[in-house]
Amino acid sequence: MKKLNKKANGVPVVTATDETVAALKALGAKRIAVLSPMSGERSKSAQAYYEAADFKAPYGT
Repeated sequence: MKKLNKKANGVPVVTATDETVAALKALGAKRIAVLSPMSGERSKSAQAYYEAADFKAPYGT
């Protein structure tokens, strides 16, 4: 991310997942479900990402 920010010449760079976490926290969400068209492995990775961001994500597809 640092490398991308450096190349952006002052233009803010964000990721969809970072902004999703910010929005969920702003809404006061504590428990979420991860629904995804990705493979089971990728879905588990997304689930782990949100759990690491302090959300309970007991369901994933």
